[in-house]
Amino acid sequence: MSRPLIYLDNASTSLKTEKFKKVLEESYEDLSWLDRKEEHLESLLFQLSSYLGVERECISLVPSSSYAINEIWGKLLDQKRDWKIHLPRGDHISNLASAEYLFRGQISYYSPTDLGIENLDLTDDSVLLVTVKDNLGLSFISLETLKKVRKRYPEALLIGDLTQYVSSSVEREEIFRIFDYSYLSAHKWYGPFGVGVFIDTLQLCLSGRAEQSCEKRARKCCLDWRAIYVWSQTFSEIIERSEEFREKAKNLRSYWEANFPKYGWISWESVPESLIFLVKLRGVNLHDFTFFLEESGFVFRSSDLCSSNTALEGPIVRFSLSPLNEVEELEKLFLIMQKVNSLK
Repeated sequence: MSRPLIYLDNASTSLKTEKFKKVLEESYEDLSWLDRKEEHLESLLFQLSSYLGVERECISLVPSSSYAINEIWGKLLDQKRDWKIHLPRGDHISNLASAEYLFRGQISYYSPTDLGIENLDLTDDSVLLVTVKDNLGLSFISLETLKKVRKRYPEALLIGDLTQYVSSSVEREEIFRIFDYSYLSAHKWYGPFGVGVFIDTLQLCLSGRAEQSCEKRARKCCLDWRAIYVWSQTFSEIIERSEEFREKAKNLRSYWEANFPKYGWISWESVPESLIFLVKLRGVNLHDFTFFLEESGFVFRSSDLCSSNTALEGPIVRFSLSPLNEVEELEKLFLIMQKVNSLK
């Protein structure tokens, strides 16, 4: 008999709403949506434009956020300028890998904090990559800091990774328009895998695509038409339930803070308001701890955290929650920690 799984890893599983699952299932039973696939693509782009407060012409769909940042690096390389690239230290590996290869000798690293960004000395040839919320739950860059940087260095190029931030956002936030380029992954926003959103307010990377049909642009990027259809049909639910999701996130965070077991061998780190928690172990075998988690049906992330952060030491488990998780699931998680403690 299969054991029900409890998903505490929004990277590999990304919980979906019941409506999303229903539309996805029905899309295999009834294929008539294929006859209107371009309409569904345009509908999704219109909905994204309305929520983000960004012109429709500035938005493009790509296979993933990694595809988006690589397209940005490629466009900057084509310009053959002596760019000064500023990257957040310890960021997601997909943000850094191509830049470190393409711009050798032109890269410097900064501490991904408000103060770390404010202390940067930028020029007209500077490119600043900002991950608004990181995938470890350890950093968050405020809008106030970004506005200061934009005002102080209006000619510097700002790139924003909004992937971990967007699910807690509100409609038409200023942060969506402060970057020259920004991007996010649909699966971190209650959407499907295989779709990324690329916002190009400069319209440099998107130039040359405007005259193409939606279908040609989608085929060029090898997008998943079913993913586009399902997200277009369920995006309105995301907006309608956004306040509910934000409130649920606060409740989950509060429960975690108030009820996480206080034992000397286990601790956690997380920036305020984040639902990503790094749990560190001391004096407990990581294999044994994860065995109890897996035996109870928990899906989580350990060791491979898709991060370039070399400061992570010792046994670490990452739990990344979603507003679609329940307090009862955290209760079960904390009971396992109590069980492990009783065996020490």
